[in-house]
Amino acid sequence: MIMLRGEEHSTARPPEVQSMALSMEEQRILTQIEVRLSEDDPRLAGRLARLGTPRGRRARVITAAAVAAVVVLAAVGAAIAAALLQ
Repeated sequence: MIMLRGEEHSTARPPEVQSMALSMEEQRILTQIEVRLSEDDPRLAGRLARLGTPRGRRARVITAAAVAAVVVLAAVGAAIAAALLQ
């Protein structure tokens, strides 16, 4: 919940990325800009569209690989320590 001028507002975004509501004219202009960008440079438009999207699968694979590496290193370290103590 976010408090704005004494009113409570529920949002999924954190407060630091809150945006102001656009007027109908501003929204129309923004839509025109987006359409022109897509027509002029579709590659850039695609990259900008993906800018805020999470890369969930890739992040999970990297995290799983890092966890696996830590587990393997811990096991090797424990085996070396056990061998040295005997």
